[in-house]
Amino acid sequence: MTLGLGLKVATNLPADYIPKKIEIIKQLTQGDGTSSQKAMMGLGWSPYDMGLTDNEFAQIKEEAKAKRKEENADRAQSKRDLKKLKDNAAKSKLTPRERKRLLEEAKRNRSEAGKKAAATRKRNKELERISTWEKAQAAAKKRRQNK
Repeated sequence: MTLGLGLKVATNLPADYIPKKIEIIKQLTQGDGTSSQKAMMGLGWSPYDMGLTDNEFAQIKEEAKAKRKEENADRAQSKRDLKKLKDNAAKSKLTPRERKRLLEEAKRNRSEAGKKAAATRKRNKELERISTWEKAQAAAKKRRQNK
């Protein structure tokens, strides 16, 4: 169709007429659309004017998106596995005392994270109770305290 349009521009002959008609016939026989839309296409309206799109393109696009998502998930899983292997290799070289220290440190970090999460949940509940104006005042007060 693009070649026909280029030929039409160069020679001023309606060379894009036949590809347009083929596209309309294709849409009439295969395309999704109401009977009134098909009737309008039979009278000369283009599928683009009727708002009909090519479903093949949308399907190809969705398949490519799903394939990329799957590849990204596989890549992320392999990165996690590699990191786990590296961590295990590094931990296997540690002495029992160092392993114990790392475990205690991890436990302490989890405990701190849990306390921080609990404080955040508590603060969020309090903020839900107060009005928007009071939220703005609280945020401004907090900014002033942080400076």
